[in-house]
Amino acid sequence: MVRQAAERAGVEMELRDIHTDQQHMKDLLDARGRRTVPVLRIDKGDGDVQWMPESREIMAYLQTL
Repeated sequence: MVRQAAERAGVEMELRDIHTDQQHMKDLLDARGRRTVPVLRIDKGDGDVQWMPESREIMAYLQTL
């Protein structure tokens, strides 16, 4: 659902598979302390990074772009 919302919004996202790449798993655990996905990592460009969990929140955010 999140991927479809990104496509509709014309947003390109880098997909990271935490099950096949241990570094991605580590990054997620370091940031959130949980393994639940999907999570949208938002790089604000000024060094600030926000991690947004929950499919519905992510889809609502994508609609604002």
